[in-house]
Amino acid sequence: MTPQEEALLNRARLKIEEQADVLVKLSAPAYHVGVVVEIFEKRVVVNTAGQLFELDRPTDDGMKNLAIGQPVDLHPKTGQIIRTSNFVAYGATGKITATEGDLFQINLPSGLITTKHTMVPGLQSGDKVVMDSTNNVILVKLPEKSQYAFKTQAVLSWDDIGACEDAKKEMVDALETPYTWTTLFEYFHKKQVKGALLWGRAGNGKTLIGRAAAGALARMHGKEAADTGFIYIKGPEILDKFVGETESQIREAFAFGKAHFKKHGYPAVLFIDEADAILMRRGMRTASGMEMTIVPQFLSEMDGIEDSGVFVLLATNRADTLDPAVIRPGRIDRRIYVAPPTKDNAPSVWNIHMRNIPTSKGVKASDLIQATNDALYSEQYPLYYIDSKAGRSTFSLGNLVSGALIAGIVERAQAVAIRRNVVALTGTETPDFAAIALASKQVEKFDGLRQEDFNAALTAMHKEQYGMNHFDELREFMDMKKIEPTSIEQCHDGAKITAQAKTQQPSISGIAIPIPNKKGGGYDA
Repeated sequence: MTPQEEALLNRARLKIEEQADVLVKLSAPAYHVGVVVEIFEKRVVVNTAGQLFELDRPTDDGMKNLAIGQPVDLHPKTGQIIRTSNFVAYGATGKITATEGDLFQINLPSGLITTKHTMVPGLQSGDKVVMDSTNNVILVKLPEKSQYAFKTQAVLSWDDIGACEDAKKEMVDALETPYTWTTLFEYFHKKQVKGALLWGRAGNGKTLIGRAAAGALARMHGKEAADTGFIYIKGPEILDKFVGETESQIREAFAFGKAHFKKHGYPAVLFIDEADAILMRRGMRTASGMEMTIVPQFLSEMDGIEDSGVFVLLATNRADTLDPAVIRPGRIDRRIYVAPPTKDNAPSVWNIHMRNIPTSKGVKASDLIQATNDALYSEQYPLYYIDSKAGRSTFSLGNLVSGALIAGIVERAQAVAIRRNVVALTGTETPDFAAIALASKQVEKFDGLRQEDFNAALTAMHKEQYGMNHFDELREFMDMKKIEPTSIEQCHDGAKITAQAKTQQPSISGIAIPIPNKKGGGYDA
């Protein structure tokens, strides 16, 4: 045989052997994948396809360090462990609801399970974990985050909230006094309150008070306010069409707060905005009846709160619709009215929103605030004239004042000032890109806020109220002044409401507009 023939024969033999190996692999049955769930001295328990098998423990050097949760390949015929596997099949995600020794109770979408098998050390109640494909072994601990953690803005201090003096005092008494005067509370055997209700018109600082409460609790305990310290829920957003989902989210929010207390050592503030959406009086809804299960779930969580574990704050502008069992003493112990700013305390709100905003040369911010505040609370921006036997009363823009309205006026004045600067620097309200680029560099020519900017802002905010629904505010206005209206006249566009109270139905251009009923709390037809 020549050397060439021998080389050719060797290449053919190697090719045949290679193809034979491929054929063996292709024709061999597939290995099963299992997960190690328990390890003994000589045996190993493996879960595969939902069944448990006790197998010999491998003695190979590469598998001496088997661990619980380790995926392994099993021989399809002998059932023995062949090798460790790189394939990891994750299962459901759940939250640890209780621990006892080395046992963990976990709430999964399929229900509660109990296991002692984990690859993660130091787990505790409240941790969010990922299971393996069999849902028997904890593989991963997820970061301690929640959809309820309030991260978009930092928590506040009480000084960051203008006006609201009475409400802030009530909150300080409920939150801070139990910690600053602990011995005095013990002397009187006084328990800490579990929660408070913040009610009043929208835009007057209910959410700000909640954020300040979270910051106060953290500072009293020598801590920096954590994301988990303020748990913010919007009532309408957690309503779910599936039965039990809303109740589940309420449970999760309380569990998140309790986990915060256990980790940080001070209570979390659980703030439920628009609380009337989920905690309305039972029986008010005739269609879905969701409140018949949501309210009891909330009540059971409130009754399960340990002292200082979670402080619950409810916020609403319809306190009359809340279920009485929710706001009874022992659950929500304080009912705090968050009043709109008055003419005397409104400057504190103006000062907050005017921070770091430049004013025109020679113009003091305090003078702008005083003049604008006087104009806002005057009758120079009327919305309605209300006639009665006692005479005529004026319902003006000042009767709609809120912290949000003041913030809106400042924002509108800034916009007016910016437009004024654009015209002054370019000669037109619609400059081209070249003019904008040139003007933007002339910082020394920029001019800050003037009184005329605020006057324009007040006029714009006044016009925005045309045609809006002010029935609740009108009713409150007439109740405070004890007015029995005979007619109500709108002060813009010549439109007029003329009606005899309790006898006629007033209208504008054919659109019926009822007069607020002072005595009945509703509206007259």
